[in-house]
Amino acid sequence: MWCPEGYYSWLQVFSELSDASEQILSLVCLGGEPKTLVNGEPKLVHSAEYYLVKAGFAKSDSEARLITGITSTFLMSKFCADFQPVVASVSGNRITPDWPMFSHIDQLEVCNYVWPLKSDTQFQSLFTFHDENGFDTRALLDRFAFVDPDTGQIKPKNGSKAHLENGLGFESVTARRFEELANNLRDFVVCWPGFPDDEEYRSFLGYIEIDEIFSKALDFEFGSITDLKPQAKKRAVGRPSKRDDAARVYFSHFPDGHAAGGKSWKEALAVVNRGLKVPISEYTLKRAVNDVGQK
Repeated sequence: MWCPEGYYSWLQVFSELSDASEQILSLVCLGGEPKTLVNGEPKLVHSAEYYLVKAGFAKSDSEARLITGITSTFLMSKFCADFQPVVASVSGNRITPDWPMFSHIDQLEVCNYVWPLKSDTQFQSLFTFHDENGFDTRALLDRFAFVDPDTGQIKPKNGSKAHLENGLGFESVTARRFEELANNLRDFVVCWPGFPDDEEYRSFLGYIEIDEIFSKALDFEFGSITDLKPQAKKRAVGRPSKRDDAARVYFSHFPDGHAAGGKSWKEALAVVNRGLKVPISEYTLKRAVNDVGQK
């Protein structure tokens, strides 16, 4: 599929995230680093499916592929939220639609990563779909409300408007306008003017850095955040500015912290998301608040 010169396509970004997911989950199954030496260097020598089944996290290769697919699609949802995409036409038009155009019907963009995936109610239905109907990664990607999973083109789908109304809570007239916009942008491709540098990318992968084993795996594959030096070149969009916005909204509502007002993190998140253009996860909110506390 075509993409504007110098841009990163939907398929390129997903391929990067899919590769990262397979590597990280393979390493997690091994306790965070490879056990086999190849030419004196620790290396992975089997597929992610092999490691996931052998470690008991998946009952079959098919379920293992779903686990890596959920992880990579989860990261794709977060990537769309953290690094705002543009849509481009063959005639050279560039448009930056609002975030609902890239939302996922399962609202992965506001989910939190857990391990094992099958143990959490956020993802259990996906495993049920897999067992009953052969649900796979392609089907999961097709649940982006307005993006074709095979081409990265804008594509209105059955259920897109219902998702905006019932899932995201938009008024019917607003949902209809998004649907009309998607129809007008039909066949525009989703793309990014740049890809995160090493430091930004390692920070972004913090969405799945949920315990010491995941941290060890991420450090092995991508390097420790403390060892990665900031790059001189800045990107147009990224996580730091998003965390700044989240912190600003949070402290405008909770100057003494949400606990002082008897609110939970989940309740505070709902308040903050109402004040943001792009919703964030509880994980991102906690990092935003923690960042301010460390300054």
